[in-house]
Amino acid sequence: MTGRDPGLGIQATRSPHPQPRVLLSARMRPGRAAVIAAFAVVLCVAAPPEALGRANTHKHAHAPAPPTALDARVTGTFEMLARVTTAKNVRGEHVGQSLKRRWLISPQSCAGNVCQALDLDRERSAGIDESLALHRVAAGTYTGSGSFYVALRCKHKTYPHGSRAPYRITLTVSSAVSVQGITFARAIIATYHNPKRSDSTPCVLGKSHDAARYTGTATSAIPSPPVASFSTQLDGATDSASFTDTSTPATGGAQIVSTQWSFGDPASGAGDSSTEAAPSHQFSAPGVYTVTLTVTDANGLSSTTTQPVTAPGPPTAAFTATRNGPTTTFSFADQSRLGIGAVPITSWSWQFGDPGSGPADQSTLQDPTHEFSQPGVYQVTLTITDADGRQSTSTQQIIVSGPPHAAFTATEQGITATFTFKDESTAGVDGPAIVGWAWNFGDPSSDASVEFNRQRARLAPEWGRVADSSRPVGHFPIAEPAAQPAQILRGSAR
Repeated sequence: MTGRDPGLGIQATRSPHPQPRVLLSARMRPGRAAVIAAFAVVLCVAAPPEALGRANTHKHAHAPAPPTALDARVTGTFEMLARVTTAKNVRGEHVGQSLKRRWLISPQSCAGNVCQALDLDRERSAGIDESLALHRVAAGTYTGSGSFYVALRCKHKTYPHGSRAPYRITLTVSSAVSVQGITFARAIIATYHNPKRSDSTPCVLGKSHDAARYTGTATSAIPSPPVASFSTQLDGATDSASFTDTSTPATGGAQIVSTQWSFGDPASGAGDSSTEAAPSHQFSAPGVYTVTLTVTDANGLSSTTTQPVTAPGPPTAAFTATRNGPTTTFSFADQSRLGIGAVPITSWSWQFGDPGSGPADQSTLQDPTHEFSQPGVYQVTLTITDADGRQSTSTQQIIVSGPPHAAFTATEQGITATFTFKDESTAGVDGPAIVGWAWNFGDPSSDASVEFNRQRARLAPEWGRVADSSRPVGHFPIAEPAAQPAQILRGSAR
């Protein structure tokens, strides 16, 4: 509509093709201007003061009581319904006129429910948006001032900035909802007041001003908390981990503005927390840690998520050794345990401490067998390595027992053919005590001395003890024999 005023959004002042309001006729011949001016004076005088008073009284009779203001965050899009309350010499406007507009509001400098300022982007006519900063003046109440220009046409000429209209908007929160203890405005009221408009054209504008009252309802969804999440990249060899924040704002939510990490590792001191988006952490020791991420968005809403993170530990080497019968061969069985994090063992290295066995002194089998080169005491060592390169070593003393060593002495009994034999044998390495003796005197001939034979029969019963032939004898391995010649020094059997 040509000539409408933009103050309440009726006409856009910054449109590339403004619709100027014609204030006076383009033809202003001398003499006629005075007549028009006089006529205007007459019109002003014709309105009696009591009529104006009645009009003002009527205007304020139905003004609603101001609502109780609420401290809340005003954010999102609001559908605003306006009603013109004053329209003085503003072409295209009249008192009681209704308008529908869209306001986009962003809170600034907020702490809890209290914000110190609002950024208002208000829609006006012809798709023009105007920005205005509002500042908190009381609980739930914000106000800000701005101005716009009205294009005027005078004497066949259009003045894009023909009239300047200063104004003030006051906004009050009238209804709110709470999310996580933060309240958000769902309904607002506002007033628009233009006290006076200037005129920079040669034509006389006269007194001009307007005002309106708005009620608005939030059309944006009630803000929701963000969704916290993160990913973990673990370096098992160093027990360090890298974390990446993968959190996202909720549908209709605000941008995430802060992150807070807790690695569940108090022994790491100040390094146990971080505010970086992608931090790294060196864990103080192997173990299972609960890592926590809390993110907060611009609305003050937060979300927390946790993940268990395992810092691997080394495996524990262990083994058993079993002798394979009465030999010097042993079988070894790996009994190692996985470390924290269950990182698999990938290699085994055995050292049998038996250099006399040559290349067989080492093995990389998990469960090897080794034949020791001779009886003795050996230090057998197992070293294991897991997939992260962590190692563990275990050493055991292995005793390879040997057979007893047979020895004896022979003593002639006077000038007879009788000898006394004394066992001088010793037990083998880590071997049991000798419990059995078998003597063979090398005297098969019946021509041998009777005394000698008697002595043989008395001293060396098969599987008997020389010292005490009456003691029972069990079945044991027979010691290796020790042979010595026994000589008859005097006499003969004849």
